[in-house]
Amino acid sequence: MDPKVKRLIQLARFPESEWKVIAEERPQPSDLRINYITPLILCLIIATVLKCTNEFIAFAYEEEFYEYLLKICCKEIVVCICSTFVGYHVATLVISGPLTEKLFKTRPSYQDSAIMTSYIFSYYLIIDLITTLFPILFLLKALILYLVYLTWFGVPSIFPEIEEEQRQKFTLYTSAIICLAPLLMEKIMLFLMKH
Repeated sequence: MDPKVKRLIQLARFPESEWKVIAEERPQPSDLRINYITPLILCLIIATVLKCTNEFIAFAYEEEFYEYLLKICCKEIVVCICSTFVGYHVATLVISGPLTEKLFKTRPSYQDSAIMTSYIFSYYLIIDLITTLFPILFLLKALILYLVYLTWFGVPSIFPEIEEEQRQKFTLYTSAIICLAPLLMEKIMLFLMKH
């Protein structure tokens, strides 16, 4: 089994012990992007293209729909790329930024923020990938709540400077940023592409 897949499975099954291993390894942000985020974003782009292709096939016999659906497909691909790629970087920067320092009186390093964001965002992308390929499984979006659980166990290992009484707030703060950043980017892109 691929070590990256094994790591994600282990993290989902045994979050507390696996976060400790990750904290000891302290992987570089660039390695995490190359090994986790980029492949999952590429898979999501392919899933978006497949979704659009199914729509093309359904309306292929009508000439005016072809151009319209092609525009929609291009728009969805651009939105997908921007929301995921930019959303990931925005989440990492916000977690390691001055807002975190102001709220929690500490400023995590970029590397620590990238470690947390990369692993949690990987699960977010997997959920998004499954629901894009199989829209009937939209209820899987509720698994995003599991990401809060994973973050809860990751905070003491990855951010040891966060005090125990702040752990709950920091967990919710971090989870919300990681899950809402791509949604916010998607809304911004859709707004910009209207005009």
